[in-house]
Amino acid sequence: AASAGDISKGTAYKQVADIDCSSVETWIVIGDWDNPFRHHYDGGGYTISNLCLDGDAQALFSNVKDSHFKNMNIVNAHTKDNHRTEENRTDKQPGDGNSTGAIVGYGSGCSFENCPATVNFLSSNYCTGGLIGGVQLNNEKYTLMKNCHVSGTITSGGFTGGLIGSISTYLSDGDYKPAETITIENCSADVEIIIFTISTERACVGGLIGKSFGVFVQQCHTTGTIDVIEGDIGGLIGDAGNYTDVTRCYSTVDIYASSDDHYGGVSIGGLIGHIYSRSDVYDCYATGDITAPYVEWSPCQDSTNRNGGPWRKYYNPCGSLIGTLTVF
Repeated sequence: AASAGDISKGTAYKQVADIDCSSVETWIVIGDWDNPFRHHYDGGGYTISNLCLDGDAQALFSNVKDSHFKNMNIVNAHTKDNHRTEENRTDKQPGDGNSTGAIVGYGSGCSFENCPATVNFLSSNYCTGGLIGGVQLNNEKYTLMKNCHVSGTITSGGFTGGLIGSISTYLSDGDYKPAETITIENCSADVEIIIFTISTERACVGGLIGKSFGVFVQQCHTTGTIDVIEGDIGGLIGDAGNYTDVTRCYSTVDIYASSDDHYGGVSIGGLIGHIYSRSDVYDCYATGDITAPYVEWSPCQDSTNRNGGPWRKYYNPCGSLIGTLTVF
């Protein structure tokens, strides 16, 4: 039940009643790569409940562009088992399908405000997030997410976050503005995240964001658990790429990694698994437990470095706040 005027680019829709999707076996796609949803949606504080996401529709809105979502309350968004099993293999591999999220699968220049959600996702898609699977940033000042909260369970095999799976941009560093221009503020997640297999690419898993770039995260927090094989794992952010600034945030997420790789398969931080030197962290803390086998110093294969001494590298690093810092 929604009210709207002329259905044209930039139309504003407002929900005027609760919507129960129990009778809809499989959700029909709203927006796709060829025709993304380009409008604004105000949920009016009403609920959209029992949404079953399957097949091509792995979100309420599969693909959006320059859209704003606010006052939406998603209850029990869930997926069917969309894992694929390769021939002669018993373990399940991540698929190459669309992104998974309660509201949006993949969005460009979109934003969210006052949107809580409860989820139960089982997804092999490349990016999975509680609210949005993957988002591409615009090079302008705006609030990407504010006052949003996700709780529930996410079982996945790709880039995964309690709120957002992956944040990316096609812009080069030279064209990009400082992180403060795009903000995520006063958001939280209370989730159980399970990564069921080693991803085709290095996994990035965070209680709030799996992989980030070019955002200012402030006054956010996470709780729950992360159970993963290997990858860049953080209680708040798995991989904090360039221009990711984090301030006044905390995490109480318990993290467990089961990798048997002695040579760099895991990087775990109570707050951030992997961060780059063009990013900053202020006034943050983490208190969750970290359990990771094979965290050790090991000599590299090269016997000497350029100064004549032995190379040594911290394989599978873990830190109470940050696992790995990459310096340029």
